[in-house]
Amino acid sequence: EEGEFQEGIFGEDGELTSEANRRLYRRHLDFDADAPLARLRLGQLLREEGETGAACREFTQVLKRAPNYAWAQFEQARAQLSMGQGRRAQEGFKRALELESDEFLRVYFLAWSAMAAGSDEERARFVSAVEEASPEFSANQDAAAREALERGQHTRAAELIELGLCVSPRSLGLLELRRTLTRAQETAAKSR
Repeated sequence: EEGEFQEGIFGEDGELTSEANRRLYRRHLDFDADAPLARLRLGQLLREEGETGAACREFTQVLKRAPNYAWAQFEQARAQLSMGQGRRAQEGFKRALELESDEFLRVYFLAWSAMAAGSDEERARFVSAVEEASPEFSANQDAAAREALERGQHTRAAELIELGLCVSPRSLGLLELRRTLTRAQETAAKSR
């Protein structure tokens, strides 16, 4: 505004703050309410900040405008899962799988389907499909979680670890990484 630096726009890491991103997405939507990517990003941001109800409403709006958008279907299912709506999340993950053609994303969606599975038998079917399509899935989750942990992205690291452990519950690397994450979170909480 008026050529002056505004407080609260950039975080210590040099990235836009969550609030600045929210304002940008909402501003974009003021000009184009049908913009699926801006609405999807806003929903993701809301979900990451724990506002899952608001996130679901954004994803519903995306799907009204773009019903075959697999990633929006997937994101809505994730939000539903975090709100304890397991059956609806399972249906959403199934729909996302039907819509997605990229094999890498399909494996990712299958792993999330395993997380939402209502029974051990159902979970085993999804895990088997993940392992068959991507034998290195857990190793990839381990590497991505380590990177997220190095960046201080504890929530993201926890999600990656749990997803990897859902597929490979005995992975020593992921189990150790979970302990490392717990210690990092405790240290961060003490320093606040």
